Amino acid sequence: MFDRLLGGGRAEGKGALKPNDILLNLLEQAAWPGHWEERVNGFKQQLSADAPKDVWTSVLRELLELSAKSYDEIQSEIKEAESFLDELTQQLQNLGFHLQTAHDGRDVLVEHGRNLSERVNDHVGDLGDKVEQATDLHQLKGAITERLSLIKGSIDEYLKEELEWHKQADESEAVLRDRLERLEKESYDLRSRMLEAHHLALQDTVTGLPNRLAYEERMEQEYARWKRFKEPLSMLVWDVDDFKSINDRFGHQAGDKALRVIAQSLSARLRETDFIARFGGEEFVCLLCGAEGEKALSVAEEMRKSVEDNGFHSAGKPVRVTISCGIACFQSEDTVDTVFSRADKALYAAKKAGKNRSHLSEIAAAL
Repeated sequence: MFDRLLGGGRAEGKGALKPNDILLNLLEQAAWPGHWEERVNGFKQQLSADAPKDVWTSVLRELLELSAKSYDEIQSEIKEAESFLDELTQQLQNLGFHLQTAHDGRDVLVEHGRNLSERVNDHVGDLGDKVEQATDLHQLKGAITERLSLIKGSIDEYLKEELEWHKQADESEAVLRDRLERLEKESYDLRSRMLEAHHLALQDTVTGLPNRLAYEERMEQEYARWKRFKEPLSMLVWDVDDFKSINDRFGHQAGDKALRVIAQSLSARLRETDFIARFGGEEFVCLLCGAEGEKALSVAEEMRKSVEDNGFHSAGKPVRVTISCGIACFQSEDTVDTVFSRADKALYAAKKAGKNRSHLSEIAAAL
């Protein structure tokens, strides 16, 4: 991969490269964040063939400044997330406090209810004693009226306390509900931004395909599935033939356009269960689920031919664009690295044999 970074392709770089060329290859091979696309394209233009030989120094300085700025933005987003989590923690603590307050309030009401019952029982007991002690109707009436008044006062006091508690509980509930609704909205907004950022982080801005990070995530999933079920799985590694010459002759915009069209052609020949990603520069990696050996080779040939027959044009002129492929099938005891290495060697064999062809690794061919 390092040789490709310096040389721009297999067996296509000749002689020692200048710093401008090395930095240009770096910009073309690396997978950059989506929102950097315009700036990176500008850097490529500055490093064109007729650029001053020391322009790489200013481009590198701008690239470092862009990286530093992006790092600051990431740190800002991290701080925003940390701030949100701190607020979430505080809100949950408030929720716990309100729940505890409500629990304590209910305990108070229960205690007041118990006290009310005891006072009423005392008043009723006193009323019985007064009835027995009464010697005439007037005295009995006064005793009953007095005790009923005391009972009513106790009940009114309890009801007043209960009403006040419910009022405070309603107010606390309204405040808590408002806070939770606001927190829920902030949580949804943050989650949406994180999902969008994750999606952009997994997408190649030039081709629209998944990028290398997405490939690594998907590869981990497919490898685990293959280890468990042992269903056929093949890896196809693609490389655009003479891509550097396309950039040199027609410019980087034409090169990007060619990559987009190639990506569309390759994707159109795949099933939903298959996967393709831009691995970097002019290289693509494809996973064929349920296919191996000759079947995988047949699919690769269809994909290769679709690129060859596409009919590219730049500034009204036809541009011949072809692509080569190396194929390796997952076998017992394989790791992702061993399969990729076999596919990479098969791709090199396809290039060495004349390009614009698909080559099946020897292990797969022997099946």
